[in-house]
Amino acid sequence: MILSPGVWFGHGAAIRTAQPAQPVAPLRCGSTLPTRCPWPLLWSFGVGGVLGSRRNQERCRLCRRSLPAGKEVEVDFKGHRVRCVTCAGSVSKPDIVLVHGFGGSIEYWRRLIPALSAEGYTVHAFDLLGLGLSEKPSTEYSIELWAEQVTDFVSKLEKDVVLVGNSFGSLISLVSATQRRPKGIVMLNCAVGMNNKNMVKSPKMNDLQRLVATLILGLVDLIFRSPILDMAFESFATKEQVAAVLKNLYPTNPSAVDDELAEGFVRPAGTPGALEVLRQIYTGDPGPTPMELFAKGFPSDLPLKVIWGDQDNLTPIKGDVGSFFTELAKERKTIDFEIISGGHLPHDENPQAVNKAVLSWLSREPWTSGS
Repeated sequence: MILSPGVWFGHGAAIRTAQPAQPVAPLRCGSTLPTRCPWPLLWSFGVGGVLGSRRNQERCRLCRRSLPAGKEVEVDFKGHRVRCVTCAGSVSKPDIVLVHGFGGSIEYWRRLIPALSAEGYTVHAFDLLGLGLSEKPSTEYSIELWAEQVTDFVSKLEKDVVLVGNSFGSLISLVSATQRRPKGIVMLNCAVGMNNKNMVKSPKMNDLQRLVATLILGLVDLIFRSPILDMAFESFATKEQVAAVLKNLYPTNPSAVDDELAEGFVRPAGTPGALEVLRQIYTGDPGPTPMELFAKGFPSDLPLKVIWGDQDNLTPIKGDVGSFFTELAKERKTIDFEIISGGHLPHDENPQAVNKAVLSWLSREPWTSGS
């Protein structure tokens, strides 16, 4: 399903000290649970229903609280089914809303959710429309559509919210923040767009490079709009193939890529409409770049925590986006910038460092003050 989950992005950021990734043991639910745990990793990626029976009062060792506090439900966006998990926490702390990137789903937050929940934060994670196990209607997919989905979800919470995004989930969070202001945003390896088309906007390209890039992008469009994609999709969407690609994205800790993670990327590929969504992601409008958003007046006083894996080859630190946030962090006290050891999915590859960085930042910000 992924077909090279990030051949497009070419930009990332960084500053502070990198912490080496430690081997991560697979997270598993207690074997004594009499019913399914709602957490993605443990639910074999089934959609399930609203949990609330007496049997579900058993403790889940992953979210460290009773299952009704961390239940999976279906919510509505524009009349379509969206898969969502919420783990309830303290009412005195801002809610945390997790926004995944390309090919992702609730599942790949498996190592961040427990850490946030253990500190008393109410955590919400959902599959973006067209991705994961959410419905995949025939519509025009874009960064703007998904930002609208995030904004719609947040508006219904009626509470202060901190957005946490990875890859194009970070970009989606930035766009959503222009529609409805959150208390803050955590960005993990922010992407330059929905696909690689924004690369031609790079000031680092000369005219010849831009021409060549445009021709290549045009060829990619032709391939992805042709039956070639259908054939490649069928042969590539296997757990073995996806695991091999993911290990390349986990340069410091490839052992963190297990069957459960690979299955989390593969299973959505078998759902109706998955191929067409993939086609649109590669061939559609890439959306605004982070630089364009800030040029248009992105709130300068909005607290941002920027975290970057120092070995990310998809959104490298020295790319356009990385360079932009590196310099911006030097100018604005509201931007806290930190490098950790890892690649494009640092929250799963090096969860100890990411969890520590996120929780430390959350504990320092004056969330109870006016926004």
